[in-house]
Amino acid sequence: MVFAVAIVAAALTVPCNAATTSALAHRFVADFDAGRGVAAARLFAREPDFRWLSAGPPGARSGTRAMNRSTIPAWVRTRHGAHDRLSIQRMGAGYDPTRGIVNFAGKIERNGRVKDFKGAATCAHGAPLLIVWSM
Repeated sequence: MVFAVAIVAAALTVPCNAATTSALAHRFVADFDAGRGVAAARLFAREPDFRWLSAGPPGARSGTRAMNRSTIPAWVRTRHGAHDRLSIQRMGAGYDPTRGIVNFAGKIERNGRVKDFKGAATCAHGAPLLIVWSM
């Protein structure tokens, strides 16, 4: 029985690399666009790994507000209610083995305007979890 559980657990393990982090970023965008604030927040690591989720206007999120993970669900729902939408136009990512994180950056369309965005995901828990998102 233990052997069978180990096989199932191994099959469910998601590698932490550029491809899985890119999929994670696209999942965040999908949750953001759908106004699924709780689901979007679950894609972020818990403290102390979580650093920030920052955004420029409209609905700017910066400073201490950006570093408060507990406000992500309400912020996502508010931005959805204001018809704020995202679309990743281009993204590159790379694993940093010395820090155990995947850094990413690219171009994101937000409400018809293309802007730079960047972030990082921790690999400390196996599958990647977002620790930084800036747009």
